[in-house]
Amino acid sequence: MYIIARDGSGDFTSLKDALDAVPGGRRAPVIFVLRMDTYHEQVTVAGDNIRIVGEAGARTVLAGDGGCALKVTGRNVEVENLTVTSEGETAVCVEGDRCIFRGLSITGGKNALVSGEKNRLYVENTKIRAGMIPVSAGEGAWLDRCTLTVDEGNSAPEGDAKETGAVFHACCFETSFLPVHATLLSCQVKGKECSVLTDGDGLRPLTQEEISCVTIPERISGWDGWRPDRRVPTWFLCGDSTMADYPEDVSPMTGWGQKMQALMDENVYIENCAVPGRSSKSFVAEKRLNFIELCLRRGDRLVICFGHNDEKADRERSTHPRITYPEYLTMYVDAARRQGAEPILVTSIARRHFDASGQLLATHGDYPAAVRELAGHLGVRLVDMERGTMKLFQDAGVEGTKELFCHVAPGHPHYPEGLADNSHLHERGATRVAALFLRLLAGDRTGLMDTDKIRTEKGSLGSMMSQEDSNIQDIPNI
Repeated sequence: MYIIARDGSGDFTSLKDALDAVPGGRRAPVIFVLRMDTYHEQVTVAGDNIRIVGEAGARTVLAGDGGCALKVTGRNVEVENLTVTSEGETAVCVEGDRCIFRGLSITGGKNALVSGEKNRLYVENTKIRAGMIPVSAGEGAWLDRCTLTVDEGNSAPEGDAKETGAVFHACCFETSFLPVHATLLSCQVKGKECSVLTDGDGLRPLTQEEISCVTIPERISGWDGWRPDRRVPTWFLCGDSTMADYPEDVSPMTGWGQKMQALMDENVYIENCAVPGRSSKSFVAEKRLNFIELCLRRGDRLVICFGHNDEKADRERSTHPRITYPEYLTMYVDAARRQGAEPILVTSIARRHFDASGQLLATHGDYPAAVRELAGHLGVRLVDMERGTMKLFQDAGVEGTKELFCHVAPGHPHYPEGLADNSHLHERGATRVAALFLRLLAGDRTGLMDTDKIRTEKGSLGSMMSQEDSNIQDIPNI
């Protein structure tokens, strides 16, 4: 996920620059969140698998001024919760395939929305206003619950109304302009509900047999069975450095969330929003949860895994395991539920810390227990990664866990002096831990360590850890 903010508080100050720097192409969509502001840009979305989400629809404006504000030539592009305006010929032009617009407000000087004859386009819950022609779209377009308006006193010149073939379902026409040869299903036209076919001679009522044939699979799904009304769910991962994605120049260090997509089937996307060094508190303070909530939709999941940095003593990150920690975690649960997504609470993975007898020790103090209790209190699904990884690491042993954590011999190109990190995972370990998470999520409890076998080190219980023990819980902010 990339944040665009004109004031410099995000990853980019311009949507155009962001799209140029981070082109689409991966299987999971690249998400760009546009902060509330007015962006005077003429943007072309040429990459595939792009998702653009506005922070506040009416107050997040893409203004093309005299040119086309938004042109889409890529495939699988979604644009949501945004205002797009242009005083020029056209506000939005679609030349790509399998595009989805949701919750937009589009205003054009002459044309608001123009799409090619064969370009597949799905538009939902969008206000479309134009000086003359609100929509000019081909037979591959389906508009659902949209409102179309022409500026008062204007009308399309004779011959400008193009034969579109588009389908308008449950739309409201606040204008005398109707696209030619379009299909209107349960639409409001001049205050009356009708299902008609428009042609050059006027409106022809559709028969029940004709209406039954006008469906998304029949009209715009095509050879590949595209169903824009059925979203592929996204799992948004919230967490710290143990879960985060890492660049190639620090490999083999790898977060377990980084390995999730490769283990999933093709019907789920993974959006790893975990950031090194963050706690449940600092993640919220940086508005990262707000941005994720903007992108959450019904059927998505929010995976919540904090604790390593909540244990730290600094003011920006520290939370109390029994008071502020569950309060912050509840904010994540509430955000997911507001959007119809499923929250999943996850305990922190264990560190590689053994005692002299080879027994793995729990170092997270009261934080995992607080997550377990909160999950029960809120009725949220729990994945107990502390107990799961403790069994995994105990079974691997003192030497075997060196293969799972980021232990690198001197001479490595990224770590010339070597590295012995007992908090962060090697690529091999990240894959094992990600697979463990999926097994536990599916209900396989054979991977959990028995509570009676878990030992903790005295003096190292979360926020109670002394300065002398800081080497145990030190987590570099990579």
